[in-house]
Amino acid sequence: MDDQRWLLPLFADIVLNDPEAAQYVNGIAVHWYEDFLTPAETTLAETHRRHPNVSIFATEDLQNWVTGWMDWLIWDHGGAINNPIIINETSQEFYKNPTYYALGHFSKLIRPGSIRIELTFDRGNTRNDLDGVAFITPDKQHVIVLQNRNMTATYQVSIRDADIDGKEIRLDIEPRSLATLIWNKVA
Repeated sequence: MDDQRWLLPLFADIVLNDPEAAQYVNGIAVHWYEDFLTPAETTLAETHRRHPNVSIFATEDLQNWVTGWMDWLIWDHGGAINNPIIINETSQEFYKNPTYYALGHFSKLIRPGSIRIELTFDRGNTRNDLDGVAFITPDKQHVIVLQNRNMTATYQVSIRDADIDGKEIRLDIEPRSLATLIWNKVA
């Protein structure tokens, strides 16, 4: 099943509550479009609550019960303009777009077997321009990837690890940027 989030959980209910149709469904794929109309915290969390044994795959996201990521990594000039790598067959060149480097924050540092853990925000005045996701890797490192989507504002961030009493990491997240933090998990 693949559809926009604003149709969840209704679309999933219709298909998954029909035993004849449900037998052909291995998971739900969703997109992130129109987030301001259908927050993931509402649509994906409710869909997971109603159908906890069905995997949710986002083609462009990693939060709210989503268990994977899929993207078109390479495209020719006739395709989309924001793919990580664009191939120019005529000149036999390739171009790395910003998405290529953004994916590196995830693919290089969040290895297979990593487990996503809770990351909460005291958003204050960030208007949801600041977002992030956190993982514990198989070798017990914490990895947090933060994104500032604001065009002009720098956000000051303090990160506190519940396992490390009284310690915090402070940093500024520049406008239109990603920042990745890594530290070893306390035994």
